[in-house]
Amino acid sequence: MEDNLVKKRMIHRLILAALTASLIGNINFVFADDGKWIQTDNKWWYQKKDGSYLSEQWLEENGNWYYFDTEGYLLTDWAFINENWYYFEPNGKMKTGWVLSKGNWYYLNTDGTMQTGWNKIDGERYYLNADGVMQIGWNDIDGNWYYLDESGKMREGWQEDINGKKYYFGIDGILKTGWFEENGKWYYGQTNGVLQTSWLKDGQDWYYFKEDGSMATDTWIGDYYVNTSGIWNQVAQSDNNDLIIDPVEWTEEEVSEKIQELRAKFPEGMYWNHMGFDPYLTNNSEIVTGIPCEHELFNMTYCNNYVLGNVRGYQCDGFARKMSDLVFTPQAPMIDYDYEFDKVKIGDYIRYNDIHTIFVIGKGADYIDTVEVNYGGTCKIHWDGRLSKTTLDKLSIEAFTRY
Repeated sequence: MEDNLVKKRMIHRLILAALTASLIGNINFVFADDGKWIQTDNKWWYQKKDGSYLSEQWLEENGNWYYFDTEGYLLTDWAFINENWYYFEPNGKMKTGWVLSKGNWYYLNTDGTMQTGWNKIDGERYYLNADGVMQIGWNDIDGNWYYLDESGKMREGWQEDINGKKYYFGIDGILKTGWFEENGKWYYGQTNGVLQTSWLKDGQDWYYFKEDGSMATDTWIGDYYVNTSGIWNQVAQSDNNDLIIDPVEWTEEEVSEKIQELRAKFPEGMYWNHMGFDPYLTNNSEIVTGIPCEHELFNMTYCNNYVLGNVRGYQCDGFARKMSDLVFTPQAPMIDYDYEFDKVKIGDYIRYNDIHTIFVIGKGADYIDTVEVNYGGTCKIHWDGRLSKTTLDKLSIEAFTRY
């Protein structure tokens, strides 16, 4: 009976050894009952039955794995063994699964080896860089953009809680840009992946994207009709039977010339208001006076205003909208875009910090020139203001263009 028990134990050890060799890739190991643990100078080593000690060897004890360095001491923390990284607890036990080390997360396979690259763990995909560190947030991987949430999980499908913007990621996690179809609807991802809304010019055609990002088809957008392919029909007529006019393909040089023509219409130092006229005058956007508004008496009763894009703007905002329509045409679609200094063009208008709106009349390598009202007095017109790129980059900006 004892012989059978010995045989069973031997078979068990042989099976365990075979499994271990396949997992760890190193057959240089022993079992704990072959020797004993010894501590010297706060370091542990393992003495075998014959009196020698383990060095550069694995030890299995009660299902846990340990490793000893060239001097025979038990390893702790990170160790590079046979071309793989391993992590050992302070008591020397080899770790598997997730490990938090010095503020970073790592994943160790069932054989203890540190993983890199893409890994599917418990049904979720994670990305571990070349150092094994779990990545979070935006990541450019092999030329494609991915978003990994705070727990490192790869996002896919529609995402609306990233920086307050809406994005779409394929089932492979790759951020969609350009045209793409989802559930029978067409969408357009900008170069930064943010879902396009409002008007978009692609090639020679204009398209309109609704608030949910889907392309509008066979419908009126204000006075503009988009056909079943989503393309603006430039000869369709609106309900008031006015012919829709194709927006002019302006250059910045032509826009700059038109802006200069408006200096005489809206002189420096005058006021864009209707002081001295009917206080209830509403069609007032052409009036310029030499009298400042007295807000403490009249609030905005005498302030000029202007409607563009179904939004009525007063004072600085209305003036910028008015300038935009005078320079371009009321039929030119108004397109909002995510501010980047290099994107700004002459003729754009910018609202910053939700308190002031300016109209761009010139641009240099690191600044823009502007015309605005509310400069040095309510509704006062001021040409040739200047804002540096450094200043602009610090502001919260809403930018609009008619190009």
